[in-house]
Amino acid sequence: MPATTVRISTKGHALLRQLATSQEASMSEVLDQALETYRRQKFLEEAGLAYEALRNDARAWTKHVAEMSTWETTLGDGLKGR
Repeated sequence: MPATTVRISTKGHALLRQLATSQEASMSEVLDQALETYRRQKFLEEAGLAYEALRNDARAWTKHVAEMSTWETTLGDGLKGR
């Protein structure tokens, strides 16, 4: 796998090494996992803010609720799930 160099603080490096040791993983693996977790966290935060903005817009919220109620009728379509 191609690699690159990233500068981190001495404190961050020590923490990364400690986590890698405790997880019996490489520092690169721990860093990759941490970055993926952070990416997911930011995605959910942004989705939450967008949903909050939608909820605060009465007209848009009404449209959203109407659309969701339309989709809810598909649950009674008689089709079996997987």
